[in-house]
Amino acid sequence: MDEIEHTGAPDRLNIRARSADFRETLNTRREKSWHKTTVGEVVKEIAARHKLKMALGKDLSDKPVDHIDQTNESDAVF
Repeated sequence: MDEIEHTGAPDRLNIRARSADFRETLNTRREKSWHKTTVGEVVKEIAARHKLKMALGKDLSDKPVDHIDQTNESDAVF
């Protein structure tokens, strides 16, 4: 969301948002391996690559990852 505006009475809420163009970067196929890390670290790296903020619950974020490969997959698919 980019803007939220409240006016009243009667109450009226205007929400404005602009979509981001991820067609190119989010759909680029990549080769990457992660070792001895956490789900949160993997997601944080992918989010940062696209200038996004990570939003994960602590339980999932702290889940250990022994090894995972992103093999010829886009970040959107992975």
